This record gives sequence, structure tokens and C-alpha cells, in this order.
Amino acid sequence: MPVTTESQLEAIHAMMDKGQRSVRIEPHTLIAWGFVSAGLILFFEYFLPLNTFPERWQHHVFETITITVVLALVGIWDYRRTRAVRRRRDETISFVQKQVTKIWWFLIGLVIFINLGMNFFGGGFIFFPLVLVILGLALYVQGLFSQTMIAWIGIILIAAGFLVLALNFPPKVTSWLAIFVLGLGFPALAYCVNKPFFQEAGVWQRAKLALAFVLLVSVPWIAVYHFIRVTGFMDVETISLSDYADLTEDQLVALHNVRINAGSEIPIHIEIQSAVLQGGKADVRVPLKIADHLDLAVKDEHPTGFFRIGDGAWQQYGHTFRLRVFEWKSFLTRNEGPKMEIKMKMSTHR
Repeated sequence: MPVTTESQLEAIHAMMDKGQRSVRIEPHTLIAWGFVSAGLILFFEYFLPLNTFPERWQHHVFETITITVVLALVGIWDYRRTRAVRRRRDETISFVQKQVTKIWWFLIGLVIFINLGMNFFGGGFIFFPLVLVILGLALYVQGLFSQTMIAWIGIILIAAGFLVLALNFPPKVTSWLAIFVLGLGFPALAYCVNKPFFQEAGVWQRAKLALAFVLLVSVPWIAVYHFIRVTGFMDVETISLSDYADLTEDQLVALHNVRINAGSEIPIHIEIQSAVLQGGKADVRVPLKIADHLDLAVKDEHPTGFFRIGDGAWQQYGHTFRLRVFEWKSFLTRNEGPKMEIKMKMSTHR
């Protein structure tokens, strides 16, 4: 085939484009990080229940160390595997790809430290939306230097993170979205990443692929969301507080649904720790009453953490309960002296 000026120019343009997009994410990278991260989210709370350690801070520290070690092992395996694959293809890892890999490692470490901080200082309800945003940011940066379609997927994840946060989904529900993104979306991306239809996709083809990705992760997530809302302890008979008080010691070991009727008054124990206030412990009977009947799942005289308000869906304490301070004012008046006013709101997802 004769060499023409046009063919030489096309070859030069192809070389320049390949040089500008010298970053390539390997399929095994997406599969390994996706499956391991999804597995950590899905199984870690069963592997390490909250009552494993006597103190809550010990649980959080051990959790952080375990997650760090697991993800570090995945990262080391991925790095070695990537180098081996590139050697077999007689390719090198470009300088730009090394820097993008450092960004990935930085963002993964950021997620770990954010998780640790939220365990100690609160705000856990935004953790999984934040994970989606950080994943999207990592893919967007990756796509800028490799394939435009990957950047599109990153933008979708960033938008999804902000959307589920704005819609106020419970953390348990948003955790399942993260599981499906990592456990289904990343392996699907690994399958497509080296395919010509993915690499050479035009705008409309990218839109179709983006829609397919959204459906792949959202359809099972919506199914799980409805499953979580409609399932609970419907096979266990609901009993009143008086019937619960008449149970024998052997019967208390079993799981029971105990109904607290509307209008029941709840005593609240308040404990405040402060460097400037003494005597911060007090039993205060605040005139708070149940607005609607409340069903509690109780086993061995301890609530299991699952509850239902009225005839709504079962919820889990810690995943759907939120206490927010809306207003905090202090006064020093001539007549009353020092005084503080605190306005708080306890909310659940119904």
C-alpha cells in the first residue's frame, strides 16, 4: 500500500491522540476494587458486630485498621498485576498514569479517614452519598486522561451521590446503592472498557451506555429498597406492654413485637459533659409523649434496633434515626442570670 501524505498525517494524529490518552484502566483493577469494596460494605457489620468490643471507640479503630489493611492488600495486588500485564503487552506505565493512580490512592485514603471521623463525630448519614461522589470524581479524572465514557460514568455517580442525599434516603438504603455500583457497575465497566464500542462511542452511543449503566445499578437497588421497606417482623405477633410484662423468663428470650400506645409518656435520662458545667447527670422527666403507636422488636429484654411508627415500614435505629440541633442560644440577663436555650429535632425516615 503506497504511503501518502494523508496517511502519514492520520498516523501522526493517531499517535498524538494515543499519547494524550496514555492512561488506561485495566479490567482487573475495576473488578478487584469493586468486588472487595462491595464485600466490605455488605459483610463487615456481620463480621464485626458493634458489641464485639466493650467500648465503641475500640470498634471504630479496629474497623479502620481492618479496612485499611484489606484495601492496601488489594492495591498492592493491583499494582503488581498491572505491571505484569503491561510487560506482557510490551508496554510501560506512563508518567500521567502514575499520577492518576496516586489520585485514586489519595481518594481511597480520604474515604477511610472520613469514615473514621464520622464514627467519632457523627454525620454518618452522608457517608455513602459522599462515597459515590468520591468514586465519581475518581472516574471523572480517569476519563479525562483515557476514555470520555469513563468520565461520563463519573459524572453520573457524582450526580447520584448528591441526589440520594437531597432525597434524604436512609444510610442503609444508600449503602445498597454503593454496593450495586461497586459490585455490578464496576465489573460491567471492566467488561466494556477495552471494547471498541466503548472506546469509540459517539455522543448518542455514550448516552445509551450511560442509560444502561444507570439501569444496571438502579433497578436492583430500587428492588432492594422496596424489599427493605415492606419486610420486617410481620410474622411475629404484636403484644401490648401489659402482655409483655406478664411473660416468663423463658419467653423473654424469644423475639417479640411490643406495642407502645400513642400518648404514652417516655422518661428521658439526660447526661451532659462539659469543662465549665458540673453535675451534668440528671434524671429529668420531660413531658414527651408518643405521637403514634410505636412497635419495637425486643429480644431478651433488649430492643434489637428495629422499630415501626404507626402502620409504616420497619426501620432500623442507627440507620434511620437522626438527632439534629437547630438552635443553640445563650443569655446572661439581669433578672434571670445565665441561661441556655437548645432546640433539637429527632427524626426518622418513614
